[in-house]
Amino acid sequence: MSSQARADLNQLPVKTQFWRYVLPSVAGMLVVSLDVLIDGIFVGRYVGAHALAAINLVYPIVMLQIGLGTMVSMGAATRISILQGAGQTAAARANLGQYADYYCPAGYCSTRYWYQPVGADTGATECR
Repeated sequence: MSSQARADLNQLPVKTQFWRYVLPSVAGMLVVSLDVLIDGIFVGRYVGAHALAAINLVYPIVMLQIGLGTMVSMGAATRISILQGAGQTAAARANLGQYADYYCPAGYCSTRYWYQPVGADTGATECR
């Protein structure tokens, strides 16, 4: 972090800092929402109503998985950053390895063994 950025964090009012960090996050969320909206328009118009209904059924489950993944990833990144800031590089690398060793297989298993039953329950004729 540059000395100017540190000075800004120490001297700027909290309200200014809040808006400086919130606005890019909100803009990113709006872009993702627009992407979903545009996908829905194209799927509904060119693929059909059944495809749009399928997307609407599965979308909350996908968002739940994305939310859980984001939550765990941010927690791991915070922990690793704290360890690196404390000069404990070996412990930070060990935590990164533990995260990758556990959550990559967990993501695969949740996709493989969770989506198939959901697809079958919602009437999918072929779910691979």
